[in-house]
Amino acid sequence: MDQTHGKGGFGPGFGHGFRRSAFAGLVGLAGLVGLACSSGNQSSATGSGGASPDGGSASGGASNTATGGAPATSSGGTPGSASGGSSASGGSSASGGSTGSGGGSSGGASGSGGGGGTAVPACYPTPVPRRSTGTVVELAVEPMFGDAPFVFGESNTLPDGTQVVPLNFRFYVSGVELTTSSGGSVPVDIVDASGAPVTYGIHLYSGEDDASHAFRVLAPPGDYTGARFALGIGGDCDAGFPTGRLPPLDDSSQLSWPHGFGYLFLRYEGRIDAAGTAQVPGAIHMGGDMAHLDMPGAPVISLEGALTVPTSGTLRKSVRIYVDQIFKGATTNVELGAFFMTAPPEMQNGERLRLNASGLKLFGFAP
Repeated sequence: MDQTHGKGGFGPGFGHGFRRSAFAGLVGLAGLVGLACSSGNQSSATGSGGASPDGGSASGGASNTATGGAPATSSGGTPGSASGGSSASGGSSASGGSTGSGGGSSGGASGSGGGGGTAVPACYPTPVPRRSTGTVVELAVEPMFGDAPFVFGESNTLPDGTQVVPLNFRFYVSGVELTTSSGGSVPVDIVDASGAPVTYGIHLYSGEDDASHAFRVLAPPGDYTGARFALGIGGDCDAGFPTGRLPPLDDSSQLSWPHGFGYLFLRYEGRIDAAGTAQVPGAIHMGGDMAHLDMPGAPVISLEGALTVPTSGTLRKSVRIYVDQIFKGATTNVELGAFFMTAPPEMQNGERLRLNASGLKLFGFAP
């Protein structure tokens, strides 16, 4: 297998190396698992409004550029009952459907934004803050291979003599919570330097962007037993389109798959300069549950260790990401679903990592 991979972004040109034949196979398999129906990724909300005497049809609302939704439609809606999608779905909240026309007479008055049909869940660029006060906790991410730093863009010599140069390494973090001694958790916002929630409530780590190597949360003071977060994004944003979205959910993230397949949650690509005995994948592309993009599919990462948040100032903690464990997860055999049987190796590696993640220590607080 070719161990060299470029840094090109994804998107309509499939610049990440998707071969046309492989992608065609994926599209065919997508029909088997019902992606077009169950994932909501088509973005259209459809409803049956009952046939009217005119046989008119009503428009279900304009596209919502924040969620990338396509227009919702209603078939033959009766006056005032067109299915336009709620504000959280594909249709706009202001209009539930324009006046239908057909059969030579009016198909009915505008609807009021009904909730019928199946639509893409909401993905808001500006999340509602969970709290307005608290202490900023900065979590600095340190890539490691065992006990040694794993340096991006440089040759890293592994314990067995393998030399690896990471060329692309990026992942999403979302849904951060602090855990308590009682077994509960306290959800916290990922914030910027000013303390305001970041766009979509999602942080993008990129090996080539030093500013992304730490993320912040605004937390209430107190004593905690650790933290947890999703290595990826939630179904509300995964089951949509990058077109019209802001960073970090646009195509510049290099984490968007060909449109209709959600997002990557983690992307790794590297070059092997000297081979050893270690199993080192050339590329890992981990996404969510391809059959149910609108459902939570990202691995949940637990960080165990005392965390005391002061009443003032800023707390800084180092969080290690263990690349050796990522490689282990991507190369350990696990039963793959039908979708991945003919997928490219990097996608199979990613799905193995997703399915094996719960049994691995991918992250941990630094000593």
